[in-house]
This record gives sequence, C-alpha cells and structure tokens, in this order.
Amino acid sequence: NNYRAGDPFSNAHTQGGNGVHMFVCVGKSDTEPAFTDYTLGSEATELTYVSASATKDLNGIVYSVSCTFKNETANAIIIKEIGMGFHMNQDSNGRIYFAKSVLDTPVTMNAGDIYTFSYTIEV
Repeated sequence: NNYRAGDPFSNAHTQGGNGVHMFVCVGKSDTEPAFTDYTLGSEATELTYVSASATKDLNGIVYSVSCTFKNETANAIIIKEIGMGFHMNQDSNGRIYFAKSVLDTPVTMNAGDIYTFSYTIEV
C-alpha cells in the first residue's frame, strides 16, 4: 500500500460520502488485470504520499480520485499499474479494490520526482 505508519491514513486517502474513503495506488507489475484480482501485482510502497483529491460528477455516476506521490529513494521506480478502491474505516485491512489497469506507457519516477496519478470510473 502507498501509505506507511508515518502517514496518517485518513490524509493519504480522500474521504467520500458516508465515511467511504476512496484511494488510488500505483504499482510496478505489468500483469494484466484478472477478474479475481483484489490488489495490485506489486504496489510501489517505496513512494511517499503527498496529497489526494476526489471529484464526483453527474449525480455520483462518475468518480475521479487522484493521489500525488514523491520518489524519495535514490533509485528510479517504474510505475506500470494503477488501481482504485475504497475502505469503510481507517484500517488498511478493510480495503476493497474495484478497478485495476496496466498503463499503456509506464511512468519512470526518478529520484525526487513528484507525480499525480488519477483514476476515473463511471458507474
């Protein structure tokens, strides 16, 4: 997961209505999504969370969640997948992924780079 003990969980994810916390995570696997997936193939836990935001349009039919991460390691990290999900409390064990995609073009985050990743779904 893209938050660690030093990052307040509620700050690392954007709270939606009714106590639902939406999140976006990024990872390093290029394995195509499968119906049975419940997590990313290899989450990029080395990244540091910076900020998050969410929007809801068309009476709650289109959701977009964005999270900004910084690479504070000395090495490049190649992001190949992105996922979106929610949890109903501030315990990471209750996370539910409902969308995962492999990026058409991987993103190389060099040391010190800051990127914002967004995931939009229409329900």
